[in-house]
Amino acid sequence: MVCLVMERGAILAVVGILLAIIGTVLSFNWGFILHCIFVLELPLSPISKTYPSWQKSALTANIYLFNWTNPEQLLEENYVPEFVEIGPYSFKETFEKVNLTWNANNTVTFKRIRHWYFDPENSNGTMKDNITMLNVVPLSASYIARYWSTFSSYALSTGMRMMSKVWITKPAKEILFDGYDDPLMKIVNAAPSLLGTTVPGDKMGWYYGRNGSSEMDGVLNLFTAADDISKMGRIHSWNYNTRIPVYDGECGNITGSIGEFFAPAQTREKPVYIFNPDICRSIKLEYMEDTDISGLPAYRYEGSISLVDNGTVHPSTSCGCTGECLPVGVYNYSMCRYGIPAFLSYPHFYRADPFYLRQVKGLKPDPERHRFDIALEPTSGVPLDIAGRIQLNLLLQPNERNRMYWNMPRIMFPMLWFEELATVSSEDVWELKLLLMLPVFGPYISTLVAVLGLILLTIAVLPKILHYARCKAPHLFLRQSSEVKATHRILSKNIILTTVPRGDVTVKPPEQCSLLD
Repeated sequence: MVCLVMERGAILAVVGILLAIIGTVLSFNWGFILHCIFVLELPLSPISKTYPSWQKSALTANIYLFNWTNPEQLLEENYVPEFVEIGPYSFKETFEKVNLTWNANNTVTFKRIRHWYFDPENSNGTMKDNITMLNVVPLSASYIARYWSTFSSYALSTGMRMMSKVWITKPAKEILFDGYDDPLMKIVNAAPSLLGTTVPGDKMGWYYGRNGSSEMDGVLNLFTAADDISKMGRIHSWNYNTRIPVYDGECGNITGSIGEFFAPAQTREKPVYIFNPDICRSIKLEYMEDTDISGLPAYRYEGSISLVDNGTVHPSTSCGCTGECLPVGVYNYSMCRYGIPAFLSYPHFYRADPFYLRQVKGLKPDPERHRFDIALEPTSGVPLDIAGRIQLNLLLQPNERNRMYWNMPRIMFPMLWFEELATVSSEDVWELKLLLMLPVFGPYISTLVAVLGLILLTIAVLPKILHYARCKAPHLFLRQSSEVKATHRILSKNIILTTVPRGDVTVKPPEQCSLLD
């Protein structure tokens, strides 16, 4: 029975010591533990927790069209085009990664299939709405052929005037996804060498041929972050290139996320980047403010002026001119889209030189509606709210060698703008909140563990200490009594000899006491 009690006490002591040590160590390492969780859970692999939401995802896509209301006055002096924004035409946009290849260098190569499903309930208009805008086909032909010889230009000009018009009025569905026929388009498809460029598809539509295609976004290659969590979500190459061939300098850099994952430990000082194959550019987003999304702290980053700069604000962005260096606010997109005179800006020329707004009527930039921004939870890097917004514009300009455009004004025409919106789900918010509570409540938990260990250690050791004290006290009393008696014998030897026989005075040796009993 004694052995059993001793064994229980020893076990309690060992457990108490272990708990005290564990609690003490944990109290100083909860941040490291959270980092380890990110390292284990975030990297992409076929079996990772992040894989399902990465392989298939969805967001809301809103498209706004600019209806041109006074095209008949185009050739009048001091002409200013007037526009009415129509929309949004709202869609559910889905992404599916296909043809996945997991590479030995910790990257994954894939293509994306995108689908757009019209959402009439959240749309302001129908796909049958008639929209008037510049006819991009002859405008693009004139732009591509602007340096041709006089004879070649005359032949093209004659054909264009017979087959095409400067503006068109078409249903929204044809302008966007279904496409519309154009005689010049058919000729170019039949003889690509005519304009010296390849035109995708047999119809003209801004999204024509994209719905359900796995080819339009090209071949993407991402870091999985299996070897370095700081590479989480970062693109490595696009179409097997680590730079965009048509741009020089920093404009050609392929860097940043594709908008789904970002590395943990984001800071206010360091900008984030998003690469978008649709616009052939990496967009720099700079920290603007701390905010709150669904009860989670977040950093809000906004699209930088560098996207639409021409070297005026930042000299390194002069690479965005590529032959057409215009005032700050647009960048030349033509080299990435078959040579058409396309220029991208923020919606309604937000953050652009007032020069563009003076050219048109009906546009009014509003930061709340037109900025490109993203909110990230800084510890995990998880995007909580995304609002990616870009406007497509066409440059109308005179061409002395083309009679269809020889006396045209030079105006940047807004055509459409789109926004892609995504917000973190309530389920993900709850999981993220629990995860982020570790460094906050972890020290309290570790303190409780340490205190519990000390309590168990006290329970194991205190009875032995008390037992030792009880065992030791009587022997001390006997020793003191013996010393007193010995003193009396020395002082009064005769009395002691007559009253108490010498042999009767004995001191019983103390019992052996130990804390191990």
